[in-house]
Amino acid sequence: MDLYLGLDVGTTACKAVLYDVGGTPVAEAQRGGYAVHRPHPNWAEQDADDWWNAARACLAVVAAQVPDGSRLAAIGLAGQWGQLFVGADDRPIGPALIWQDGRAEEEAAELERVDAATWRAWQGAALPQGAATPPARILWLRRHRPEMVRRGARMIQAKDWVAFHLTGAIGSDLTSTVWLVNQRTGRMDPALAALLGVDSGLVPPLHRPEDVIGAVTPGVAAEIGIAAGTPVVAGWIDTWAGILGTGMGLDGCAFDLAGTSEAVGIAGRPPRRAATGLLDVPLDGTTDVVYGLTNAGADSFRWAAEALYPEIALEDGYALMEREADGARAGEDGLIF
Repeated sequence: MDLYLGLDVGTTACKAVLYDVGGTPVAEAQRGGYAVHRPHPNWAEQDADDWWNAARACLAVVAAQVPDGSRLAAIGLAGQWGQLFVGADDRPIGPALIWQDGRAEEEAAELERVDAATWRAWQGAALPQGAATPPARILWLRRHRPEMVRRGARMIQAKDWVAFHLTGAIGSDLTSTVWLVNQRTGRMDPALAALLGVDSGLVPPLHRPEDVIGAVTPGVAAEIGIAAGTPVVAGWIDTWAGILGTGMGLDGCAFDLAGTSEAVGIAGRPPRRAATGLLDVPLDGTTDVVYGLTNAGADSFRWAAEALYPEIALEDGYALMEREADGARAGEDGLIF
C-alpha cells in the first residue's frame, strides 16, 4: 500500500504525518526545540539548522512506523513563510527572517510612495505593502546587512531548506515569492529588481506546489530510514496548504484558517476591482484567493494565557481560560478583545 508523508515546518515546531491514500493518518511525530530570537524590538529570527534538525527527527520517527508491505510513495512539504538567504556554498547567510519580523517600517513607508497600479503590474496581484514584506526587508538588508543579499545569494523558505537537505536541490514555489515575483507571469520585473538593488538570481528555480523538486539522496536516506529515490514535492506556504485543505475551491465557500496567525477569505474569479487592504493572489489561471491576514490569531490565545495566569503552566492556563469563557455572557457588554 502506498503511503504519503506530509511535513510542516511551523513557527514553533515541526510536524510530520503519514497518511494512506484515503487520507487516514497512519503515524505522526512532532519536534520543537527551535526558538524565535528577538534581539531588538520588532525583530524575529530563527536558525535554519534548527529547522532541519527538527525535521530530521520527525522524519526518522515516522519512517520507522511504515508498516510492512507498505511503501512511502512521496514526501510533501509545507512551512512558515519568511526569508532565508543562502550563498553559493548552499549555507545560510545569517539568520532567517520569519513572518513575525517587522523591522523594515521605514523602508515600507518609502515603498508605499510607489503608486498602486505600478505595484500591481510588478506583482500581478493587489498586495498591501508592509514592514514584513520582502521588498521592504530587502531594502533594509541592503542598508544594514548587505552581505545577506549579495550577488549569488538566493532567497528560500523554511520548507525549501528541508527540501534541499533531502534532495540536494535548491528551489521554491511561486507563491512563496509573493510580493517579489509577478504571480501571473512567474518572473521578477526588472524595474522592481532595480528599485531594490538586486538581480533576478535572488529568486531560486520556481515550481508549482505539486511538482516534484527532487528525490531523497542516498546519504540522507541512510540517516533517516527513508528509501533513496523517494520523490519530494515542492509544497507550499503553510497558510496556503491549510487554505487548500479547507475546501476553498468550492463555489461560495469562504474559509477561516486559524493557527498562530489567522487568514479569512474566499476563492473565485479574479475580482474586477482592487481588493483594497486585502491580499489578492492567483491560485491558477482562473481562480484568485482574496483574504485578510493577521499575525495574531491563536498567538493571541497564548498571549492572554501568559498574561492572565502567569503563575501556572501554559497548557493549564489554556484550560482555565476556556472554563472561564464558557461561563461568560455572549458579548460581555461589548468587550471585543
